[in-house]
Amino acid sequence: MWVFYSVNNLIPGYGIAEPDIIFYLLYGIVFIPFQLSNDILHFNIAEFYHGEKIYEYLRSLVERYKNRKTTWKGSDDDVDQEMEEIARRVDQFCFSSQYFFLMTIGTSGVYFMLLGGQTFVSSGYNPFGDVAAYYTIIIFILLTTALYYATFHAGKLLRIWKVHVTDKCKNSRYYFLTSFQKLEIHQQ
Repeated sequence: MWVFYSVNNLIPGYGIAEPDIIFYLLYGIVFIPFQLSNDILHFNIAEFYHGEKIYEYLRSLVERYKNRKTTWKGSDDDVDQEMEEIARRVDQFCFSSQYFFLMTIGTSGVYFMLLGGQTFVSSGYNPFGDVAAYYTIIIFILLTTALYYATFHAGKLLRIWKVHVTDKCKNSRYYFLTSFQKLEIHQQ
């Protein structure tokens, strides 16, 4: 928002001068420890009041994530059918780094889309009246597709979210198949 101060007129619309933005940024940073302590307090109150063992549930999620069968937890078929349907996907991702990665990508995408729409409206820009907008959209789609494949292959090369094999998994048919596939890849 600070970078686009003069472009989208969103912050000046609230009567905030450009030098005063630093105070809002500092407030957001100072607010973090107080919000964390408030969340911890509410977590403990909810656990005590409802009698649910939330901490044990979160520990079981950590174990399920460590003992997953696939690299990407969303591809795993380990879904708790007893949960409500709306919470199954969150439970499937086990509140792991993959879950927070998806949430960060999704929320930042929506944020930048809204920021771009606000910039269009405040500047009076009509993307349908601009001939270069069509080329920009095509280039954008090509770049995001290339970035998707580049990051996907970089993740595989860097072994991000690698499945850790435990003694329990070594005896399974899955471990045998993945080891056999790795052997075939190394032989080629």
